[in-house]
Amino acid sequence: MKNLLLATIVFSSVVGNANASAPIAYGDRVNGNDFYAQVTSQILFKQGGGVYSCTGSLINSTHILTAAHCADGTDYKVSFPATGEKYSYTVTNVVKHPEYRSKSGNNDLAILTLGQAVNRSSYAVLSDVPVVAKDDVTVVGYGGIEGEKTNTTGGLFKSQSGKVSVIAVENGFIKYKPSYGACHGDSGGPLFNSKNELVGAVHGGTNCGSMSSWKKNIELDTELRPLLKEWIVNNS
Repeated sequence: MKNLLLATIVFSSVVGNANASAPIAYGDRVNGNDFYAQVTSQILFKQGGGVYSCTGSLINSTHILTAAHCADGTDYKVSFPATGEKYSYTVTNVVKHPEYRSKSGNNDLAILTLGQAVNRSSYAVLSDVPVVAKDDVTVVGYGGIEGEKTNTTGGLFKSQSGKVSVIAVENGFIKYKPSYGACHGDSGGPLFNSKNELVGAVHGGTNCGSMSSWKKNIELDTELRPLLKEWIVNNS
């Protein structure tokens, strides 16, 4: 069964301790000065009586690209904890892709408009080069799973170099083995190509980070194909 990768937040005595479990499966922690830390955001929101976490990409000073299945909440707060910044940005508008289909997962994209500008020297740039099979990609996120690692600080992690190789790109999805890829709370997070250009957004998968069953698990992430990139540009 495919799982959408948003995470339920369990608050402890330390406010903002969003994840009590492992982040990007078997990933590496991102330094606060790293490009990924500057452009990858944590998104907290309320939904159905709970508080949830997703990840997003800062595509310009006032817009975050994330997953549409993260866009049905209220009281959104966007932050960049890995940078050491304590500030949370309010969200003034949430736009889901008009052709998002929750059953199939197609077009699983949304754009959040921030109430305050985030000043950066660079932002997550949409790639003009399509991702293809055998490409290596880097998955980045604030998410977690129950597993070998623990993430008590809610830090930002990225997949290990060379560990996420694309199997296929079809039907609007980038497919890869998830053993070193995204997990719960990474939904909406970025997939970067070798030039650190944005080629996809995390959608969902099965048993993320399960090394014992990796052969039968596939991660499905949204491909930023031309029509989707056009929609992103027109709404940001």
